Amino acid sequence: MSTEILHEKLKHSGLKVTPQRITIYETVLKLKNHPTTEKIIEYIKKNNPNILLMR
Repeated sequence: MSTEILHEKLKHSGLKVTPQRITIYETVLKLKNHPTTEKIIEYIKKNNPNILLMR
């Protein structure tokens, strides 16, 4: 799924398109396997230190 389609799906669901949501989506695609929440957060913190993620 492209980021444009993701934008549309988020908007259709009533959700805001935020940098955090886009980054999480792109990270899951990059990791390719079935990553855990911890792996996703670890990857994002390492590669995007300016993004604040809250659990």
